[in-house]
Parts: sequence; structure tokens; C-alpha cells
Amino acid sequence: MTKIKLKLVKYLRWSEKYFKTDMVYLTKGSFWVSIGHIASTLSGLALSLAFANLLPSATYGTYKYILSIAGILTIPTLSGLDGAVSQAIMKGYDGSFWEAYKTKMRWGILAGIGSLFVAIYYFLAGDQTLFISFLIAAFFLPIMDIFNLYGAILYGKKDFRSNYIFYIIVQVFSVACLVVTLFLTKNIFLILLAYFLPLTIIRYVMLRWTIRIHHLNNKIESGTLNFGKHISLMNVIGIIAGQIDKILVFHFIGAVELAIYSFAIALPEQIRSLSKGIFNVGMPRLAEIKDEIQLKRSLRQKTITLTIIFSLITIVYILCAPIIYQLLFPKYLASIGLSQLYSIGLITIPAISILSMKYTLEKNIKILYYSNVGSGLFNIILSFILISNFGLIGAVLKNTLSWIFLMILNYYYFQSRSNKT
Repeated sequence: MTKIKLKLVKYLRWSEKYFKTDMVYLTKGSFWVSIGHIASTLSGLALSLAFANLLPSATYGTYKYILSIAGILTIPTLSGLDGAVSQAIMKGYDGSFWEAYKTKMRWGILAGIGSLFVAIYYFLAGDQTLFISFLIAAFFLPIMDIFNLYGAILYGKKDFRSNYIFYIIVQVFSVACLVVTLFLTKNIFLILLAYFLPLTIIRYVMLRWTIRIHHLNNKIESGTLNFGKHISLMNVIGIIAGQIDKILVFHFIGAVELAIYSFAIALPEQIRSLSKGIFNVGMPRLAEIKDEIQLKRSLRQKTITLTIIFSLITIVYILCAPIIYQLLFPKYLASIGLSQLYSIGLITIPAISILSMKYTLEKNIKILYYSNVGSGLFNIILSFILISNFGLIGAVLKNTLSWIFLMILNYYYFQSRSNKT
């Protein structure tokens, strides 16, 4: 076993001249990313199969609509604090976690209040289903995302192993509860409870366990909360942009069409989530590069290499998508062409993710604002124009065009600042 390990390390060191990165470090971290993603993919696949075969399309579309509105309502929980806490812990300021936890707890109350207002709106509109659904959401939204801070601690401690083991536990437990519920009932209220309740409980357990295994010091980085709030503020447009397509599809076209659209983007989004995990593993190592010229050169090389890899992945997916849907989701064959078109946007992910890392590490709030807000507004405007005029094809096109716009925007800022140094 030792000989095999040494040979593997030797091969990884040899490959560094092509990939221009620390492949041993990346492989160690990416191993757990891959394990976590495999578990996430399998559990997500099981859930998708259950939804596709056990739940009527209209009910599933309504379920996705409720979760999309809930996603926007979580804005007050300050999602940007998670990344800020991770960066603070990387530098040894563990006490910043407790500041963030208390702050998220206070602001999270607004998420619940927002859900109550939405519930009242649907009550007055005479829609009892959505009224009760948002009453259920109002109870869980203030606390569910707060307990997810365990990931920020583990990521900041570079404990990728525990991070992804815990992630797997959360995924498997919450998905298992949902699948069992789908076998027992088609009642959307019970399905929503099966989503919110297990996820909240298991995240709380993981947070308590994380605090137990990683003894946090009391050192606080003074700018962490401020930086996290800025990131949260600039994320507002992005969060709305990430959900607006589903909301508009539901309103302009219908619940069944939202179900078709949701299945169209499901598999490409799994690929996208894997890429985010890999890029997150690489960020702590990039943070160690102090030389500006070396950092820019490293980012350029990684962007080019990974863009080529993602182009190949996209081609393979486009070719395999018809077979996958015919085997797994025969009820949603209408999603095939939409999914293939949606997957083209995956090619832009390396440039978007890697080039933006520099400004995140520098805490360059000005450029991060321009990038996130600009691309988000572009996304929202496109959503209204394309979905209202072209339906599901418009929904898919707006994602691809938005990703291309964000890639160009990030590259522009990267180049303009590079020319100044």
C-alpha cells in the first residue's frame, strides 16, 4: 500500500507541470469533495427518481415554487457571513464564529416574518395550499441556515474530511426522510415538513458536534462581520436571480412546466456543485500565495486548463443526456433538449469561479459588488424578457447568457487590474 501511495504521489508531482497547481494537496482535498459529491449525487438521484415516479408533476412544480420563494426569504440570514467566518478561522480567529452565529440568529427572525407576510398574501388570495405551506416555512427559515455554519468552521480549519463526512450524513438523512415520506403520502404539507424538519435537526446536530471536535479560541477578527454583511448584501441580487426563473416559470407557464424545467437543470447543476467544491478546496492554498504576479499567473493557468476540461465534460453530457433521461426519467423526456442547452453554460464555470477568487481573497468589496450585482441584475432582466416571451427555452437561455456575461465581467476586472500592476 505504501508503494502504491508513493507512486501516486510521484505521478501527481509529475502532473503539476501541466496543471500548474499543488496536485497532492488538491487530490487530498478533492478526494473528500468527490466522495461528498458522489453521495450527494446518489442521494439526489434517489430523490429525483422518487419525485419523478411518486409525485404528480403539478405537485412537484408547486413544491419547487415554494422552495424558490423560501430561498429568497432566507436573504436576512446573511449568507455571506459563512464565507467570512471561514476566512477568519483560516487566520486563527475562531471567535468570529460566535459573533456570526448570534448575528445570523437575530437577522434570521426577519426571514420568518417575511414568510408570514407571504402566507397572509396567499390567504387573502384564497390559496389555502400556499397559505399553509408558507406558515410551515415561517417556523423553520429563521434557524435552518444558521445551523449550517458547521461547514464554515470545518472549511476554515481545512478539515475537508469531516466537512464532507458531515455533509454526506446531512444529505443522506434528509433525503431518506423525504423519500420515505413520498412513499407514504402525496400531501404537500407533509412533504414540506419532511424537507424542513429533518434538515434543521441534522444540521443542528452537526454544528454541535463540530464545536465539540474543534475547540474554538476566543480571538475575533474585527472586520469579519462587516465583510460578511457586505458579501451578504451583494448576494441579495444573486439569490433573487438564482430563484426568479423558477418563480416566473410557475407564474407565466405553470406548475407542470416548472417540474419539467427543474428536471432539465438538475443534472447540470450537480456538475456545477462538484466544481464549486473543488474550487473551494483550492482557495486556502491560493490564500498562501503572497506574490501578486505569481498569483495572477497561477489563476490564468488554472482557468485555461479547467476550461478545456469542462468543455470536454459538457460535450460528454450533451451526448449522454438522452440516454440518461430515457432510463431514469421517462416521464420527463421533454427536459432533454433543455438540459443539453443549459449544460453549455458549464464551460464558463472555471473562469467565473477562479477569477473571482482573487477579489474574494483580497476582500475587494468594490469589484465584488460590481461583479455580483451587475451579473445578477442582468440575470433578472433577462429572466423577465426571455421567460415571458419564449417560455422554458427562454429560461434556459437566460442562464447561459448570464454566465457568459459574468465570465466576461470577471475577466475584464482581472485584466484591467493586471495591467495596472
